[in-house]
Amino acid sequence: MARLAPTTEALVLLLVFLSSLTPIEDSDVFLHMATGRVVLSGQIPSVDPFSHTIPGKEWLAHEWLAATALEVGYRVGGLGLLVWVKGLLAVLVILLVRTLCLQRGV
Repeated sequence: MARLAPTTEALVLLLVFLSSLTPIEDSDVFLHMATGRVVLSGQIPSVDPFSHTIPGKEWLAHEWLAATALEVGYRVGGLGLLVWVKGLLAVLVILLVRTLCLQRGV
């Protein structure tokens, strides 16, 4: 399989990065950030602290580490930093897939 020229690869990665720089519209991000605030206060919740309809309902916060990372990122650089990190992660995924394909001769 023919490889792309380095300039073309760089342009593709730039396009992926720039197309990822979109506003955060998923409301779950804000729930995760609230969970991160709870974790940073010193506890991993075992009951849903946000429910008004079923207070005290058991809740497994299985995404507590990612939620904490989102909250720390927000505290450091606001939503703008989270958007930039999203773009960088998209580029890193493309680079990882490219590397794996080249290693396997695909």
